[in-house]
Amino acid sequence: MARKVRKVTKAKTKKQGEGQRHEDELQAIKEKDPDFYRFLVEEDQQLLDFTADMEAESEDEKVEIDEKAEKAPKEKSRLLTLERFEQIRSSATKSFTAFKAVINAYHLAVRSISSEEREDAVKGDVEDDAVRPKRSNRRRWQSMTIDSEATFSAILEWCLANFLGLLEHHSGSKAEDSATVDPTRLPRWNRVKMVSQFFWDETLALLGHAQTAEMQEAVLRTCSDARALAWLWPFKALQRRYLRACLHIWTQPKPSSASTSSVSPRLLSFLFLRNAAAMTLLRDGLTLEALLRSVLRAFMAATASYSWRSLNSVRFMENCILELFRLDDAAAYRVGYVCIRQLALLLRNTSLSSKTLNTGGKVKAKIAQGKSNKAKASSKASSLANGKPQQHAKVASKKGKSAAKQSETLVSWPFVRAMFLWARLVSDLKALKDLAYPLYMVILGATKSQSSLHFAPFCLHGLTALNELMAKTQRLVPLSALLLRLLDMDLKAIEKASKGPDEAKEAVHIEMLLQLPNFEEETLSKVGNYICALFIDHLGLLSRSVAFPELTTPVLLHLRRHSKHCRVEALRRQLKLMISLVEESRQQVQRFREQLQEPPPPGQLFVLDATPLSRQRAQLLNRYAEHEKRCIEAETAQTREKRKCPKP
Repeated sequence: MARKVRKVTKAKTKKQGEGQRHEDELQAIKEKDPDFYRFLVEEDQQLLDFTADMEAESEDEKVEIDEKAEKAPKEKSRLLTLERFEQIRSSATKSFTAFKAVINAYHLAVRSISSEEREDAVKGDVEDDAVRPKRSNRRRWQSMTIDSEATFSAILEWCLANFLGLLEHHSGSKAEDSATVDPTRLPRWNRVKMVSQFFWDETLALLGHAQTAEMQEAVLRTCSDARALAWLWPFKALQRRYLRACLHIWTQPKPSSASTSSVSPRLLSFLFLRNAAAMTLLRDGLTLEALLRSVLRAFMAATASYSWRSLNSVRFMENCILELFRLDDAAAYRVGYVCIRQLALLLRNTSLSSKTLNTGGKVKAKIAQGKSNKAKASSKASSLANGKPQQHAKVASKKGKSAAKQSETLVSWPFVRAMFLWARLVSDLKALKDLAYPLYMVILGATKSQSSLHFAPFCLHGLTALNELMAKTQRLVPLSALLLRLLDMDLKAIEKASKGPDEAKEAVHIEMLLQLPNFEEETLSKVGNYICALFIDHLGLLSRSVAFPELTTPVLLHLRRHSKHCRVEALRRQLKLMISLVEESRQQVQRFREQLQEPPPPGQLFVLDATPLSRQRAQLLNRYAEHEKRCIEAETAQTREKRKCPKP
């Protein structure tokens, strides 16, 4: 019993000491600025409520201040000036009361940006009332105003730079352990919990209000630090909201108004995702698999529209995803398995729906034939009278619409960019090497499912992804038969195609197409040029293998035949050049094989360093990189001119 009494006495003494210290600090504000202190007492009585013993003293002071400030205007006490804010922040490290006053000033500055917007920074966010601070705490200082832009900027800049340090100071955390410490285990966590939540809520609102890249950069520098994430992690709902906000910024291109010297907000938002992914491995709550799936969904949504201008943006996101997948091999394999399986299911559903579409066409043909032959049999006449064929026609039309939607989902930019993304992830990550063959089968099936020349660009994208997979994994991926089939279809279409009008038309870039816009000779010639370039890319890789002569024997027969019957001179020259390079490379490989003393290492496809075809491939890739750069610059300049031109 005596121990309990001593503990209670010590706690009371400690409380009284803290209250006396807070009271001394506020006494200085009272003497320097009695109007401002009077406003604090009136509007935020809970801010000054420390112990039960001091309530009477606070009431006496309030009456005393009221008597002295009757003549002072109320407007002056409700104005937050730079001097008043400096008084508060100078005492924030010593006084928890001043610390709460700082967060209230920060709240006032954030909410003064746009008074008409709601409290949620991201639309569609729904949270429980227990997660958010109470509305009464949020509306304490609504009647107060900031006097100038300088005060407003000073409040935001100082709070973003120093508030986390104040949290650590008042919670009893050590600076050297700030990145790994769990705030919920600190002795004063219950004291700073609501203040920390209040700060993160207001910072998210500030991030939603930010209209310029510089403002987003300033906020994200505070949020993306690993030290800051340790204080965000206890609030699960805020985690999800910050994740959505940073994913939105990560998928957006760099605004034209941003300065070139500043760090892109996209890079800082990825830093938040990277540190959050590392935090999932250390703390409970959000898992790395859930975060990776959210990132992949955001990537797929961002690639719905694709152009030269968005090419660099897509590659940046692919690099970021690769960095995230390197954090944990087990999580990367599970997510990779599920995503490649989803691509396979999409291909399967598209194949089944295409069969349904063909079946629906046959049903319609049978119905038309039945209507024309009503008099042949009474059973057919009765079925027509009962309206059963019409019911079959409605069912067939519904199935046809669903089949068309499935086909549009397959032949789309998200699916194409997913092929390139997973080809890179599987080839660069050792943990995903086992998924190379399933991915190869999915991409090959998607390419073979579109047998029409109308979808030749889509098929060429799939073959390019497979060629990249072969280049990085050193596994034999046969593509010559598919390329020869496309070349044969293209040359036959060129013989029947018209030259088209001589009017100036926009340049057709096969790299930015999924379907051919027309079947004119110029468009089909560009398809043929792309097929020849992909042939050089593919055979240039195979020419480094000792099996190159045997692999190219049937290919040379078809290439020689096509070079004789091609009516486009430029395409014929490309085919003849490719045939000569293949023959030279075959001779070089044969000489290399004759000089071998030991067999090549098992599992290594590329043995030779350089061949005529491989050198031609390197030159082709350099020319294509320069072509990409020119196209990106031209489209960017065209977009800027459109923005400058006023609308009619």
